[in-house]
Amino acid sequence: MAAVPHSVATAASLSTKVTVIVFWGLIVAGLVVAVLLLKDREADTRTARAALTDAIAYRLDQRLHEHGLDPAALDAALAELLGEHVEVGARIELGDRVLADYGPAYQDAGPQSFTRSLRGLNGPASPDIQVGVRFPNIDQSLHAERSRVLLSLGALLLLFGIALRKVLARVLTRPMTEMADTARRISEGQGGARFSSARTDEFGYLAQFIDEALDAVRRTELEAQRSRELAEVTLHSIGDGVITTNHNARVTYMNPVAQRLLGLDLVDVQGLFLAEVMPLVDEDTGASLEHSVLLCLRENRTVELDCATLLRTGMTIPIVESAAPIHGRQGEVRGAVVVFHDVSVARNLQRELTYQACHDPLTGLYNRREFDREVARALECGECDEQEHTLCYLDLDQFKVVNDTCGHAAGDRLLQQLTAHLRERLHKSDLLARLGGDEFGLLLTYCSLGRALEIVQELRDVVNAFRFEWAGKTFQIGVSIGVVELSPAIGTAAEALAAADMACYAAKDDGRNRVHVYRPDDAELSRRRDEMRMVSAVQRALHDGSFELFAQIIVPVREATTLPHYEILARMRDPDGEYISPGVFIAAAERFQLMAAIDRWVVSRAVQLAAIQARRGRPVELSINLSGQSLNEEQFLDFVADQI
Repeated sequence: MAAVPHSVATAASLSTKVTVIVFWGLIVAGLVVAVLLLKDREADTRTARAALTDAIAYRLDQRLHEHGLDPAALDAALAELLGEHVEVGARIELGDRVLADYGPAYQDAGPQSFTRSLRGLNGPASPDIQVGVRFPNIDQSLHAERSRVLLSLGALLLLFGIALRKVLARVLTRPMTEMADTARRISEGQGGARFSSARTDEFGYLAQFIDEALDAVRRTELEAQRSRELAEVTLHSIGDGVITTNHNARVTYMNPVAQRLLGLDLVDVQGLFLAEVMPLVDEDTGASLEHSVLLCLRENRTVELDCATLLRTGMTIPIVESAAPIHGRQGEVRGAVVVFHDVSVARNLQRELTYQACHDPLTGLYNRREFDREVARALECGECDEQEHTLCYLDLDQFKVVNDTCGHAAGDRLLQQLTAHLRERLHKSDLLARLGGDEFGLLLTYCSLGRALEIVQELRDVVNAFRFEWAGKTFQIGVSIGVVELSPAIGTAAEALAAADMACYAAKDDGRNRVHVYRPDDAELSRRRDEMRMVSAVQRALHDGSFELFAQIIVPVREATTLPHYEILARMRDPDGEYISPGVFIAAAERFQLMAAIDRWVVSRAVQLAAIQARRGRPVELSINLSGQSLNEEQFLDFVADQI
């Protein structure tokens, strides 16, 4: 047997219930009406019986006065009076004497009797004649009538119930069944199902109202679906991990990026505390951190955190995380949304950039900038804890030979190998840095000058013993080392490096492959310091034209020349306008390769002055002393010819 659809069964049951309720209501009302009618019928019956008794008594009273106490006449009178009432009996008594008795006796049925007294025949003094009229039991008499009334009422109500059932089935069950079927189709997802609004009754109005409401709901659902799809597409397409929680910080959603980063599925972690799903730790120390979502929910504000998350595999991923509260319509906190992304690549890039900013890319040693910072830090620490630190400046000897002979690739390889040998001889606390091409800095922390000299002598021996092979050739190099003890009197880090550099140059001047210790009262270093200061003065003079030419006449001792002859001399002015003798700045210029620039300026200016004198009709001959650095330049001769 096919199952009845729930909607149809519900509608049929409703119409049946309405019919039963109405039917039983009519039955109760009919019974009440029947009881009231039967009560009226009983009262009418009693009244009619009393009236019949009075009529019989009146007629008998007339017969008695006309015919006397003749029993035959009395029986005939009773038969005549009760001929139409066969169920009624009557008896005439005079005292204990029964004068006449007619009709059924009703002795066992509990008859209803009415008694009337007749006037005596011989005046008031004669005894009364009693007339008793017997009727059937009133309940028995009305029983048949009750049955007829109830049967008629039942039949009438049955017919009414059937008619009502059909009417309700048409006006109630059918439209409700149609509405129930439509509702079922709508619930099953049949989007085209609609209620019938063609009716003009309440069902039509209700159907129209429901259709309009459903249309509004469908539009709202469509918009919500589009918004949800847009949100899902957005959450799926962004590169950040997104996790939403409820107000108790339990996970309700994770986008695919978050699942991939954490190595978890949403179905496995949904409902768990977020702090259990992705515990946060300090990226540097590994210490546990309070999850940002807890602080966000507790303080109702956006929280940002730069930390790392501990995966279930035991690995950690550096992340940048932010948690923002989700508010309801009334402003209450309903949950939080956590957005995070993996910054491993950025961290590695940052470390790499930091490393590159602090280290030499060829040797992996600290570069000059970071070495300057370490020297400055050592000077500060030396002032605070009064510890001894020593700074060394190393310059390789004969390194240019390798570069010129085998190329820069060989020179780079030599530096890498030599750096590895030097680092093996140093402690972890010692800091070796590459300051330039073949120049190195060495900071010996917590090391006295005496111990530092022992260490640098060992390093010098290591360099001397080192042999570099390239393309079948073997090279031996040396190293000149300048040593300076860091003390408050040394000043800044730049001054300390300059002092070590000067000591290193002093070692080179002493014959290379030597160690020279800087001392403030060292005459050679004082001279070099003056030369270094003079170098900046020479560069300034070349830039702003602070040089001036002087002419010293040359007089022949034997025969006169046709033209005046002069030797060109150069002087330099200091910032105060005073002349500086060539004997002061020439040595510094030659040491630091500035003489070619000075010679070019002198030649250019001297040629200009000679041209001026020639145009004035006073030509002269000039002699200019040139530096060997200028004569070694291949382009210098072309320069002089161009100037002339």
